[in-house]
Amino acid sequence: MIKKAFVFVVCGDREHIDTLHFSLNALTRFSNNKIIVVTDGSRNEIPVIHENIINVKTPDKFSHHQASIFLKTSLHKLLSEDVDYCYIDTDVLAVSNEVDTIFNSFTSPITFSHDYCDIDDFSPFAVNCNCYEKFKKVNAVYLQTASLYNETLGKEYGSVLAEINIATKRNRGNLFLRFTNLLKYLFSKDFYVLNERYKLNKKTNQWLNSNNETIEDKYSRKNFIIGKTGFHWSEKFNTFYTKDGMSVTQLKCEHLREQVNKDFDLEINQGWQHWNGGVFLFNKQSHAFMNFWHEMTLKIFENTEWKTRDQGTLAVATWKFGLQNQKTLDINFNFIVDYNNRELKYNGNFTFQYQEKTYKPFFLHVFHHFGDKNWALWQDLEKLLTTIEKQNN
Repeated sequence: MIKKAFVFVVCGDREHIDTLHFSLNALTRFSNNKIIVVTDGSRNEIPVIHENIINVKTPDKFSHHQASIFLKTSLHKLLSEDVDYCYIDTDVLAVSNEVDTIFNSFTSPITFSHDYCDIDDFSPFAVNCNCYEKFKKVNAVYLQTASLYNETLGKEYGSVLAEINIATKRNRGNLFLRFTNLLKYLFSKDFYVLNERYKLNKKTNQWLNSNNETIEDKYSRKNFIIGKTGFHWSEKFNTFYTKDGMSVTQLKCEHLREQVNKDFDLEINQGWQHWNGGVFLFNKQSHAFMNFWHEMTLKIFENTEWKTRDQGTLAVATWKFGLQNQKTLDINFNFIVDYNNRELKYNGNFTFQYQEKTYKPFFLHVFHHFGDKNWALWQDLEKLLTTIEKQNN
């Protein structure tokens, strides 16, 4: 029988080790397989408490973050070859008895899951292009201006619409007045006069005020924001852009793909949904891929144009090996819980609604608001952990 094992990597600050301990407790409850923790104990603020620990000394020149990535991308060199492994980040939490079935999903040479965004969405977090910093500034201006609109013209617009709505419905209960108003509408030529304040242009079906201003134009949110900020509106993409072409509502750029082309002579297609490094399956068939991933990651450590991440070089390795269209893990094995995603609704009992589909994941990747006690999801996770601890005792 082929041996199977889960693998965590951690080193450095206490918060990361506390996160590991939380995740270990959950996975231990749901998995029947061995769980290994790879660490550099000399870097750890507090000890890792676990029965299967591999302690590896990492180069002193590395930061704790770099050391963790160094260990993660070199796991194939540190672990026994006769085992199928599942690597998981410390913020990936087991919540189902189905977690061990992940090992049935291996596709040679290595198997990852998709990220929730595409390569250009991830770009500002992978390279030092300053797009994130620029976006924060323009997005703040946009949000501030949108808020100002809501408190001024927007509020007034709501009052005007309410007044028109009330006036058009006021006489609906009186059959005589309804009939009179209908005749008035039918026999008016170009404009139906509602009262001394508003009239309807019958050709355009637009309301005008007493100054013959179109209500929609006078109270236009789009025009208000353009006038206050100088942003440009794109009908095609239905959003605002700066003069130099940056979206003020969606952070994305081409700089990661450009950097990959510059440093590795590879072209990654726009719109490619890159892989997420939080969960992946590997074994002895994965060595060539992981060797390349590891070497390219060490290479960017020395390049100030790159941020300290492993996903950018993961994309490089994926395209280098021609695996960009390979089958990935089912979403339930690495369900990314983005606290800020308004489309993602938590229904309780570790069930989610997303894009009109219902999900009950096996692993939750909680990369935002880990430990947020005001979050219903986290409250359920703590209840789960308490139940696990009682069962263990």
